[in-house]
Amino acid sequence: MKILLVQDKGVKIDLERSSNILNDLCNTVRFESYKSPINVELPSPYSIIRKTSYISLKKETELLSQITSNIEKDYLFYVTSRRHRDNYFLHASGNVIICSFFGWEYYTNLPVENGLFYFIADCLALQILEDFRHQKLTGCIYDFLGDKTGVDICAVPKTSVQ
Repeated sequence: MKILLVQDKGVKIDLERSSNILNDLCNTVRFESYKSPINVELPSPYSIIRKTSYISLKKETELLSQITSNIEKDYLFYVTSRRHRDNYFLHASGNVIICSFFGWEYYTNLPVENGLFYFIADCLALQILEDFRHQKLTGCIYDFLGDKTGVDICAVPKTSVQ
């Protein structure tokens, strides 16, 4: 499996370094970072709650897929600091996942990279067991994180990667 990491212009994550760390940790999933930020005009805020908003999200994910069509990938993980209307961290359409770090500094003191690694692991876990989500905050990869401050428990690494 190959995952392409792409960021919006407003996000400051070293995706190349993050890809290298993830590739060192993972044997069967390969990560690649898109070299430059992509500024997709996502409706702000946007959501998949309403049918018309879902259509808009689908158009944006299709645009991201088209922009990166020359790169082989199974999934595209797009990182933005723009807010989802429902304030969730993640929304997906097809093989494109849009991860919002809007207000990250209000939920945790952890680096955004911790969140990136956690949300990638979360998406991979959901590929294995999609219906196992739970509301209770336990620090488990399947925590729903309705209370976004729970990311502090979930995204803390067990070991430090230097």
